[in-house]
Amino acid sequence: MEFSTRRGTTTFPGTDSIPSSIGLLDSDGDGLTDRLYTGDTGGNVWRIDMPSAVPNDSENPWTVFKLAELGGTTNESDLRFFNEPSIVRTFISETIQTQVKDEDGNVVKDENGNEITINSHQEKPYDAVLIGSGDRSNPIGIDTDDSFFMLKDSYVKTQSFYSVVEPKIPTTILKSNLYDYTTDPFSQADTTQKLETLAVAVSQKSGWFIDLNDPGEKSTAEAIVINGVVYFTTFVPADLDPSVIHCEQPNGKGFLYAVDLTLGIAIYNWKEGDADAEPERRTEVNEQFLGAPTLIVVPDDDGDPDTDDDSIGNIIVGRKIIPVGFTLQTMRTYLYISEDQ
Repeated sequence: MEFSTRRGTTTFPGTDSIPSSIGLLDSDGDGLTDRLYTGDTGGNVWRIDMPSAVPNDSENPWTVFKLAELGGTTNESDLRFFNEPSIVRTFISETIQTQVKDEDGNVVKDENGNEITINSHQEKPYDAVLIGSGDRSNPIGIDTDDSFFMLKDSYVKTQSFYSVVEPKIPTTILKSNLYDYTTDPFSQADTTQKLETLAVAVSQKSGWFIDLNDPGEKSTAEAIVINGVVYFTTFVPADLDPSVIHCEQPNGKGFLYAVDLTLGIAIYNWKEGDADAEPERRTEVNEQFLGAPTLIVVPDDDGDPDTDDDSIGNIIVGRKIIPVGFTLQTMRTYLYISEDQ
């Protein structure tokens, strides 16, 4: 992809293939797509801004830059994105730690010599880009350590970015710039002080990741986000004898994950009949390579024909309906008044 403007030629610099669909975003709500996101088979995520009607607009040309570089050069880090990224426009409450200083600008310390700090909370808009890695061309492969990512894109305005003049291309996000949510740290923080310390550390990062720890576990489809909960699917291949050649894909295990978009914590107790069980991040669905989870909404009949029934939302994935039980409410978008004629 290449287009020329008076500020130079913009060329897509990627060298790896893009096998997935492209994530689309209408950032200003005018009904027209003005931004694209996509992953590639090199473990990169790209952002394409289209702030004008034509690519080579003299004032606002289309531009492309590498939002994230998450893969590596070893077999273990050879991440490949075969699924469309999901984009969620939202706010995050960041915890900002500030040093206390005296009137001369010196940092104030307590009697033990520790710096005195104050934590404040700030609501900031961002676009969450959600994508999981996994080589669909080798579903039974176990050499790669795949992950699921949430990238925090804080540049919420669609605009042209440049390598020389302002606004400059943002710094590429690396995996080291993301917080490791693999061990569910917010669920393990058992004091207010630990939660505050963790919140400060997470706010300094550009998102989070969850390593898929089972041997060969890989993301299988695009994610969806509903009511602040991220749903995504993975596949774990069967433990096979490497000396045996298989003519068809053996069954493995297909999982559905559900985690909080901001904190990464487990949401649901998947164990039917055990109300006291701890929430878990995932539940086994079947033995197949799963597609994307889908929201279905059905009325919850209360038996009274004179009342409006609530709508109950569940997730369907594979051939299984997962009862997550969230409700959807009608939002009033207009007001009308009936007048006597």
